[in-house]
Amino acid sequence: MRHANETSQKSWDSTSSRAHSSRSTGAPSESDGDKILFIFDGGMLSAEQVKGIRLQRSEFSDYRYVAADELSEYTVERLAQRIRAVLPSQQRGQMAYLEDGDPVPH
Repeated sequence: MRHANETSQKSWDSTSSRAHSSRSTGAPSESDGDKILFIFDGGMLSAEQVKGIRLQRSEFSDYRYVAADELSEYTVERLAQRIRAVLPSQQRGQMAYLEDGDPVPH
């Protein structure tokens, strides 16, 4: 399982009972200009760690694991596309570099 973003979690790998976390900064709108965005793999979470998740209620009301094909239901499509684009590299234990949300070979 992978943490899709800070407000939305569910399994990205429905065949696995592993819990992972990632943190994402979001995706810019067309009018925002240039930005650098990061998606971090925060490692695996144990069941005990998941139970210990406490949200800062002034910022978050909920979290959940979200399958990669459901990301668009929980975040803007620009961010969903970026998260899906990094998954193959993450699953291989590699870094991914994207430009405008598209993988760039390195």
